[in-house]
Amino acid sequence: MSRYINKAGQFACEVDQTKEWLAESDNGTPFIRIPLLIVDDQSLHERRALWFGWLSEKAFDNTITALCKAFPDWDGDLSALVNGQYTFAEKPCEIVVEEFTFEGSPHFGATEIHATGHRQAGIEKKVLSLVAWRPGSKDTPERKKARTLAETAR
Repeated sequence: MSRYINKAGQFACEVDQTKEWLAESDNGTPFIRIPLLIVDDQSLHERRALWFGWLSEKAFDNTITALCKAFPDWDGDLSALVNGQYTFAEKPCEIVVEEFTFEGSPHFGATEIHATGHRQAGIEKKVLSLVAWRPGSKDTPERKKARTLAETAR
């Protein structure tokens, strides 16, 4: 039996521990990975899900905004997340899981992330930075732009 969710719907979750929040796709696009444990559905007890948010130039603001709304005490500072000054671990949230087909087989993935009870916290637009990446990772135009914006905002 798979340990990952196998049902579409909306579920209450708790963010699981992870050592790496940020990563890159094979083509070099940065993303944030949120590992989740389903907590509200006995039939899915201890099942897991992953929510991915792209940090490309086009998707960056939407991803950070979704996370700030889901976790109202987070201010969007990725460097604090990576440096251990902030963590999503053990925080409650809700996800929407949808079914999709991959290579002819059904799969399930978290497509949305929300605050528990869908209370949407307002956030101020902040200048966000992608300064805390693994050593040796490829520098991209998105990261350069984010660093430039962060430096000019100081």
